[in-house]
Amino acid sequence: MPLTRLSLSHFRNITAADLELSPRFNLIVGANGSGKTSLLEAIFYLGRVRSFRTRKLDQLIQSGEGRFRLIARLTDPDTGERTLGIERGPDGQTLRLGGQPVRQLAELARALPIQLLNPDSHLILEGGPRYRRRFLDWGVFHVEPGFYSAWQRYAKALKQRNAALRTRRNRRDIVAWTPALVQAAEVLHSLRREYITELLPYVRSNLTALVDLPGLDFRYQPGWPEEVGLAAALDARLDSDLRRGFTQAGPHRADLLPLLDGVPAIERVSRGQQKQLVTALLLAQAELMMEKNRQPCLFLIDDLPAELDTGHRQRVLERLLALQSQLYVTTTDADAIPSTPGVQARMFHVEQGRLSEIR
Repeated sequence: MPLTRLSLSHFRNITAADLELSPRFNLIVGANGSGKTSLLEAIFYLGRVRSFRTRKLDQLIQSGEGRFRLIARLTDPDTGERTLGIERGPDGQTLRLGGQPVRQLAELARALPIQLLNPDSHLILEGGPRYRRRFLDWGVFHVEPGFYSAWQRYAKALKQRNAALRTRRNRRDIVAWTPALVQAAEVLHSLRREYITELLPYVRSNLTALVDLPGLDFRYQPGWPEEVGLAAALDARLDSDLRRGFTQAGPHRADLLPLLDGVPAIERVSRGQQKQLVTALLLAQAELMMEKNRQPCLFLIDDLPAELDTGHRQRVLERLLALQSQLYVTTTDADAIPSTPGVQARMFHVEQGRLSEIR
């Protein structure tokens, strides 16, 4: 669902901007610190209602101003154009989609599925399991309708069990949450495993096109020893859980570990190969989503040239454009971006938070 127009006011260092966007390729050019990444951050916020740069969301409001406002027009193949608006100030934020208040953030995630490739994307490989769970669950959420409700049930049961552990209630109160926890966990585990099976052929196809890593494989760890089952794992760790005050087994501890010749891939690949591998993973998710939902996602790519030579930039861009996704790419040097003949494109220049289209 591409954006056709984007208006921003008082977001980071961008006082005001009103942009007509290409449905395919939007290139944002400017010096470091000019506001390029802030533009991507604003689009990301529209779909995720969080920042990829900070947890302190008040920092997104321009210095000296009381609130920021983001308004976007989306093209919906079923309902035509819809407007998405978010305003945030000291009294909280309001979210509206198609003129109606947004009651669940999942509504925005479904309306505006966004993938981000930026200098921190290597954390999918280098960071802890939570980064890989976030990657995995983004994909499952978008292709498996039952995932979100199962996750809500699991999160509720986990919260209650952890509260019982922290207050050191009797064991009966703690164990009472086991059936609800296990039931939701089994749904999540099944959906994740099915998704991984469907995803891997797309990953390998993109790896073949982008980077030569023939020994690459993936190991899925569900968050408990599968041979004993989650209920038994929870029972075996109950004393330890009581000492620590939280639940140590379950889908919230899962991991999807990339391995190269049997060892963590991060120990064997260069920085350039890391970027290509992460790109292959994100492309695979977008391809699977398009195959199952007939819905492309938006790609936000911050500093495409970084750590990629000219040939790899060309291949990455070709794979992205083949997805029929709407692309937003930032760079300090427009000449470093491969040409895109036959693709409808717009180029914007950013300088000290001021955006203008280059015609």
